[in-house]
Amino acid sequence: MKHTCEKQFELQDLSVHVFPSLSPHAPVVYLHGLDGYSRDVLPLLEKEDLPDFSLVTVTVPYDRWSVILAPWSTPAGWPQYVACQKGAPDYLPVFLQEIVPEAERGLREPGARVLAGYSLAGLFALWVMCRTPDFSRVAAASPSLWFPGFRNWFLQQSVPALPESIFLSCSEEEYNTDNEYLAPEKPALEAVERWCREHDIPAVFQLDPGDHYQDVLQRTATAIAWVLMHPAAGSTTRQSQR
Repeated sequence: MKHTCEKQFELQDLSVHVFPSLSPHAPVVYLHGLDGYSRDVLPLLEKEDLPDFSLVTVTVPYDRWSVILAPWSTPAGWPQYVACQKGAPDYLPVFLQEIVPEAERGLREPGARVLAGYSLAGLFALWVMCRTPDFSRVAAASPSLWFPGFRNWFLQQSVPALPESIFLSCSEEEYNTDNEYLAPEKPALEAVERWCREHDIPAVFQLDPGDHYQDVLQRTATAIAWVLMHPAAGSTTRQSQR
């Protein structure tokens, strides 16, 4: 089915577009992205044989990306490509109390909420899962789990509501890197994967060929499609995308 944007609104420096489902009780997918990238994922999803869903895209300006999605600041002196400034704790109430209600106003009895994202938005999705029960599925494509301290922080959390399903992915280059800033990605992903198994959460961990910047749209669409198709009991599996 083809989705049509039936609502668009601005909040602070964010632009939100709502693409409603045709049927009631359909999942609502929230996707943070840069520029129009998040909306460009929609045609890829529409090619798949998926259950009906609504899509809400939140476009984040480039200069705010490493702020509103960062749960805390990276250490002083980190290079620009990994430097982040704490902003997610201030943004989360705005997202939950202003963006979500306005986006869902007018939807036909919205169903389960899915929080999806690529890169830092994928990290944000996992962080939000630990802070609120409002999202029952998580699609974290190539999440920035190199983020300093995230692995230990995650393992200390008492998640308010276990998710129905989680999709995780990582590029092979990131997974096997010896870059001192990015190397924590691998043990952090393995920790989240192990946590899913221990809590009997249906999950998949997918290794993608290439580097972090390849096939971003398709990787994001794959993550969302998987959680839309896996809302119930299952198992944690690994797979390679070739």
